[in-house]
Amino acid sequence: MSSLFALAAAISIASGLFLTKSVTQRLPGYHSVGVLFFFNAVVAAPFLLLDPKWVALSGVGWLRILIGGSLTALGAGLIFLVVTRSSASASAVGQSLSPAVVLVIAPLILGTTVSFGQIIVVLLLITAVLMPLRNSLNGVSSLSTLLLIASIGITTGTVTTVIALQIHAGMALVQIVFIQQLIAAALFLMIFPPKHFTIKNYLSLFPRSIFMGAGWVLTSYAISHGSPVVVQSIISTVPLWILLFETIAYKRAPSRSVIISSCLACAGICALAFLF
Repeated sequence: MSSLFALAAAISIASGLFLTKSVTQRLPGYHSVGVLFFFNAVVAAPFLLLDPKWVALSGVGWLRILIGGSLTALGAGLIFLVVTRSSASASAVGQSLSPAVVLVIAPLILGTTVSFGQIIVVLLLITAVLMPLRNSLNGVSSLSTLLLIASIGITTGTVTTVIALQIHAGMALVQIVFIQQLIAAALFLMIFPPKHFTIKNYLSLFPRSIFMGAGWVLTSYAISHGSPVVVQSIISTVPLWILLFETIAYKRAPSRSVIISSCLACAGICALAFLF
C-alpha cells in the first residue's frame, strides 16, 4: 500500500510542477508563490483530521520549523527561477537529488554515520546528473546553472532532514508540512504580495496547489506506512513523469540533456537507496 501512496505522490508532485510552468507564464513571477503556498496548506488541512496528534512545540522545535519553512520558501524561489528559464523537468531533476544530499548532510544534523566511499559515490552521481544540464537555462552561465539546480537539491534535502528531526521529536508529518507551508506562504506574501490579481487568477492557481498539497500528504503517509528507501526511490521518478507530461502537452520531445539527467537521477537514487 505504501508503494501505491508513493506512486500517487510522485504523479501528483509531477503534475503540480508541470503546472508551475503555466503559472509563471500567466502571472507576475514570485507574486503568485505565496498564494500557492497558502493553497497548499489549505489542501493539506483536511488530512490533519486523519492524524490529529498535535505536539506543543518547544523553543527549539519552533526554531527548527521556522528554518524548515524558510528553506521551503527558498527552494520554491529557486524552482521558479529555473522553471521560468527552462522547464519543469529541469527543476525536478534538482529536487530528485535530495536523497543523495540527505545521505551526506544527515550525519551533521541527525548524527547518523556515512562512509567516505558513500560520499564519493554521491558526489559522482550529482556531478553526472548535473553536467548535461549545464547549458539548459536561457541567459545563465553554465556554472550558475549548475549551482542553481544543485541548490534545489541541497535545499530540498536539508528540509527533509529538518523534518526528520521534528518527527524524532514526536511531531506528526502532516502537522509539520502544514505549518511549514504557512510559514513559506507568509514569507512570500510579505516580500512579494499579489499584484493586480483577480478572482479568476486566484482560482486558476488552486489546481496546482491541489496536486502539490496532495503530493506532500501522500508522501507523508507512504513514509509512515512503508520503507522510506522504497518510497524515496519511487518519488525520484518525478522528472520522468514530467517529461511524459511535457511530451504529451507540447507534442515535441524534451531536450536530450534533460532526458539524460532525469534518467541518471532516477537510476542513481534507486541504486543509492538499495545499496546504502
